[in-house]
Amino acid sequence: MTINKYPNGPPIWAQNYRTIHHQRPVITVSEHDQHRNSGGNRGGGYRQQRYNDGPGQRYENGGGGYNNRNSNYNNNNNNNNNNRSRSNTSKPANGSSLPYSLFGMTQRDLLTQHVAQWVHGELTKLPTEDLQHIEIEVKLGTITEKNSLKRMRLPVATECVLDPGYKDPSIYFNASVNEVYYKQTVSFLDDLVKTKRSNGDGDKLEAYPTQYNLDLFYDSPWDSSKVRVSLNENNQLVESVNKRTLANLEVYSPGDLVDFRISINLETPVPEQVLSQLQASQTAPKFQREKKRLTYMQSVLKIDLTSVDMPMQQKKKQQAVLGALNKKEDEATKEIEIELNPNVVLECFQLDQDNTTRDASEPGNMELLFGYLLNNTRLIIRNFSRSRGDA
Repeated sequence: MTINKYPNGPPIWAQNYRTIHHQRPVITVSEHDQHRNSGGNRGGGYRQQRYNDGPGQRYENGGGGYNNRNSNYNNNNNNNNNNRSRSNTSKPANGSSLPYSLFGMTQRDLLTQHVAQWVHGELTKLPTEDLQHIEIEVKLGTITEKNSLKRMRLPVATECVLDPGYKDPSIYFNASVNEVYYKQTVSFLDDLVKTKRSNGDGDKLEAYPTQYNLDLFYDSPWDSSKVRVSLNENNQLVESVNKRTLANLEVYSPGDLVDFRISINLETPVPEQVLSQLQASQTAPKFQREKKRLTYMQSVLKIDLTSVDMPMQQKKKQQAVLGALNKKEDEATKEIEIELNPNVVLECFQLDQDNTTRDASEPGNMELLFGYLLNNTRLIIRNFSRSRGDA
């Protein structure tokens, strides 16, 4: 007998779609987000003030934003947890006469399971008041050797996670991609936006207008991190946050042109009074970045593609640290990052914390969410890598 794992429909983060943009999604992400503009608040009110309308002020007030989501989300998740089962004796979807295995089930993805457990473990270390300020993002780039500035090569053939405890001062993660890769990813996402819009998907991927910001960085008065002050093109304050990286997990992907890094950060808002004192005590910012950013967003994640430039003096300092740059001095850095909706992360985290009866062999909400994140990351990477045939 085939057991239906999701009698009320799969939760949003468990849904997937084919990103080959001439095909309709296998399962559209719509059912749980039809009323996200109704004012319902998710995640127990986390980040209510920080996420505003449009990417310039982050993501609040609907419009594809994070905070206004359907209040039935929790109820659906609870039902799904009670009915989820890995025992499935049905045949694979490809029509083969073979079952999934002798045991009538499939093996969970170990990398996804590892990432979810790692994030869950890091979040349990945080004080409750810090949870509302978490940021979990994936950055595309390459694990690079400092001396040669070439991508590190490991004797493995498939995707793998580097041990977080492995420290090698001769390598670093270069969080940038080349111009061709960047432009093709923009084109890929633009096509996906148009396709999902024409298909009438309820949870469309929305593209936002290009945003121009200047980021100024000051020494934090609290720790060794930096305070980032973001100004828009009219020199108006967009936000000021104290950003601190809690942990990184690097994934080496030899079959693709780039690797990726998953980061858990804390982004704590800096009060205006503290910011004024900080700017008065420091004659000038430690460094600055000019950003031209494209943002694509839906209810679970957003994708930022950013062209970053900095003053020549800073570039020369970077050269002194890393050696000769493998690009022209006047060339802007191209960055691609994928960020999870923090409210969805916190909701999944809390559901897993509260569900003490779940069988350990079953995937939890965090694992399903990070499966969604990793699938989208891989598909963005491989759209370019595999289309060129270089991987």
